[in-house]
Amino acid sequence: MDLSHLSEKQQAKLFDKLEDFQVRDAMRVFHIVSQRCFDQCVTSFRSSNLSSSEAKCLKDCAQKYFKHQQRVLQAFWTEVAKQQADEKPNTKSK
Repeated sequence: MDLSHLSEKQQAKLFDKLEDFQVRDAMRVFHIVSQRCFDQCVTSFRSSNLSSSEAKCLKDCAQKYFKHQQRVLQAFWTEVAKQQADEKPNTKSK
């Protein structure tokens, strides 16, 4: 991304907004994972503590979600790189 046309102040403001977006997105993902895993794993409310099976389920659920996210992101960035390579003009002379 070429930001050379922006002033330093505009660049700083843009990076602040990007950082805010990343924080909000991380919080959103944390909320989604927490809710999904809680709904799937916590089955009893007889105790204020998690059972060992609930704790293991929550850990496994969260790990599975984040591993899936890593694979999705890796596939996304691979596709982006492929598209960028396809868009580059052919510099070979005929």
